[in-house]
Amino acid sequence: MEPVLIKNKKLYIGEKVIKGITTHMIKDNSKLGDVFNYLPCGIIDKTETGIGGTSLELDCKRNSIIVQPYANIAWLKAKMKSVSNGFTVFFYGIKKNAQKKRKGQIRTIGIELSLEQRNLNLQEYVDSCIINKQYIKITCVTDQLKNIKEYLNCKQEGYFETFHLLLDEIDSLQEQSTFRPVMDECYSIYKEHPQNKKTVISATLIKFHDPDLVQDSRTRFKYQNKVIRNISVIKASNTEQECLLRIKKQKILDVDHKIVVAYNSINSCKRITEYLVQSKTCKASEVKIICSTASEDKAGKFYDFIDEDGVLPGKINFITAAYFNGVDINEQYHSFIIADSTIKTLVLSPSVIYQISGRGRFGLLSNVLIVKATSVPHQNFTLEDFSIFEQEKRGFETFLENLSSSASKYGKSLAIELRNVFIDGTENLSGVLKGKGNKIELSYIKVDSILERQKTLDMYSNYKTFMLNLAEKFSVQQEAPFYQNKTQKQNLKGDVILRCKELLQKLKNVINTSDVKKQIQKIEAGLEAPSYPSDYVLCRIYELAFMHENVDMNKLSTVIEGLIKSEKTIKSLKFIRNHLAFMLYAYPEQAVKDLFETSFIMGHKYTVDEFNKSSKSFARSLKAQAKTLNPEVKKIADEIYKKPSLIKDALLNAQPTRLTGTRFCTIKSHLKFDIYCADYSL
Repeated sequence: MEPVLIKNKKLYIGEKVIKGITTHMIKDNSKLGDVFNYLPCGIIDKTETGIGGTSLELDCKRNSIIVQPYANIAWLKAKMKSVSNGFTVFFYGIKKNAQKKRKGQIRTIGIELSLEQRNLNLQEYVDSCIINKQYIKITCVTDQLKNIKEYLNCKQEGYFETFHLLLDEIDSLQEQSTFRPVMDECYSIYKEHPQNKKTVISATLIKFHDPDLVQDSRTRFKYQNKVIRNISVIKASNTEQECLLRIKKQKILDVDHKIVVAYNSINSCKRITEYLVQSKTCKASEVKIICSTASEDKAGKFYDFIDEDGVLPGKINFITAAYFNGVDINEQYHSFIIADSTIKTLVLSPSVIYQISGRGRFGLLSNVLIVKATSVPHQNFTLEDFSIFEQEKRGFETFLENLSSSASKYGKSLAIELRNVFIDGTENLSGVLKGKGNKIELSYIKVDSILERQKTLDMYSNYKTFMLNLAEKFSVQQEAPFYQNKTQKQNLKGDVILRCKELLQKLKNVINTSDVKKQIQKIEAGLEAPSYPSDYVLCRIYELAFMHENVDMNKLSTVIEGLIKSEKTIKSLKFIRNHLAFMLYAYPEQAVKDLFETSFIMGHKYTVDEFNKSSKSFARSLKAQAKTLNPEVKKIADEIYKKPSLIKDALLNAQPTRLTGTRFCTIKSHLKFDIYCADYSL
């Protein structure tokens, strides 16, 4: 007998069926667990964040397995008993860090377990549920679902198929599919699961293109009155700088409430946090980077997590994609969301921005979106393109089969590498296939991800289009960025130049004192707010110069004085810093020295194309060599690899010339800046 769907008719308004989608209307602010006894099977659009979809599945009277996109979310969902029935929930997972200090206590957040130990723990949990007559509730992440299926079916044939399978935040799983191949495996398990025992759910569904899902029932939950969130939008050319200035301003305006910055760039988060501490805007203990354990090393001392109480660990909290959905933050805060189309990892669509805005379960004190809407070159494909490709893929399979059967070891190895390219794609082209061995087929979950990303990038290419799409989900108000007009920008440049001049004089004064390095560090530590990035770059220049025995400090000061007068002070200073770092750490390595001198031959005249080609080749080779060298060399290599133009800007003295309409540059010196002692040469 089919269980009754409606639990509380007083909270239920009614249903409508339009174009095969059943819409259930419920009273405003009610939770799904208050209205329904269980989640329907099929595809569910819950339309609102925080409406309690996962909580209902954990609390309903059936055995369930809930798959989450991130381990921290799966862990959080299992930390507390279910809402009404008090079911104990089991997390079949791993947390890399066993312990984390907080408030003077050591708190366990999970330990790394072997597969065997996890299965033993699962069996103990299942046995306890049977003894206590409790329904079994398991949370996991995508790459663990296969292990759970195999273990349960090993204990009893078809046992796994008796569980209701829920893929939570399905849009997040789709978006990750192009760079996490395990998503395909999880999705395949879902498709094979009994039709009446599976559900996918999200508040921000993206389109499914898999023909196998055509028959799946579709459900939508809606409040009587749609929740309209407010958002202030700032169009910025430099999102890091704008974010930093907004945080500093907000901290002055409201010292009592916390700040959350959603920024899906761990490097940007780290730079801003370090600057906030250096500029004495906040103490190091007050600022946190809340990210996945995979990024913990990058976050360093700022790493933290949100516990089951939903309380933010810092006064200023940066969150990355692992906390963009599924997390409940149980306190009010000021929200800043950074949407930058140049960040490759995850370009924030209006739907993702809506998800982030829904983390605060008690509402937001303010919600600011800092957006950089820049056209990013990308290829546009259609569903038809992928359908044609699927028909043609047999040729690839045959080719791989023949190559795998090659008598040559090289041929067999090449078959493996090519198969990986077909499945995983390349840096410039996402993979769209899946399969085992030489058998490959189209991955529709990857198709979903590629087409959604294209749609989002198209929005960002036109700011008006982006704003129109954003207005479908928010009540939008536009704000002007800091230093938006020419007068304000000129004032800022004036401030920077004045500060640089004052700081330069302090640094010049300590050149001939004892313990120069310590004196420079003391000046850096004593910088007063408001300070600018150029302040720290200038201190670093003098620190590096002092360590290089052949730098003439008086010449260095003269060169810097000339650069400070220009409008691009910070950019010019960074070139000197990069130059000194390269000469101090990388150039002394014989392999790097040989590579540098053979890539850029003294006196040689290069065409622009030849020079660019040589620069890119040098950057690739340096990055490859740096893996076995000093960590400082690796850091420099990464910067040059990302931006080969640094070679001309920071390392070489190359004189531009034009001859019969063709532009050339001649290598005059391997020392870009005249800052060395007269008798020094490479």
